[in-house]
Amino acid sequence: MRILVTLLFGLFFLQACKREDTCLLPQGVQARAGFITKDSLGNPVDSVLTASLLLFQAQDSMYAIPIFNSKSTSFRLSSKTDSTRYIFQSDTTTTNPATLDTLILFANRNPKFVSVACGFQYNFEFTQVTHTRQVIDSVWIINETVDDNVNTQHLRILLKKL
Repeated sequence: MRILVTLLFGLFFLQACKREDTCLLPQGVQARAGFITKDSLGNPVDSVLTASLLLFQAQDSMYAIPIFNSKSTSFRLSSKTDSTRYIFQSDTTTTNPATLDTLILFANRNPKFVSVACGFQYNFEFTQVTHTRQVIDSVWIINETVDDNVNTQHLRILLKKL
């Protein structure tokens, strides 16, 4: 009888330790930006970037988002501060400083409860974008709300002729 009670007690604790709270949803939302230039008539056209980078620093590490043969990119915003600084390099085949621009993205952070397993994630509301003007001509916020909708473009970046 003592062995049976010990065995049942052990099975009870094994069952209690089973994790049923695994989060299968993506953690964190991403903003999306599209790149455009102007054609010879001044009309905006999509710009395919062949060898570009979006760089950002988090704590003691530098991260790079390559943009190869693409007219858009996705990136994260800081969940700890109201601004995120990125360095955009329009041409990775050169070290010319004239190919570098700084983007500072300002956004309000809005915590959203996802589930018990996943906890909270931050959605964002863009408030302002500032940038240098080596390669970037203008930046427009076309959709302020950054949430888990992966089909939304948030920024449109007009590049000077490359």
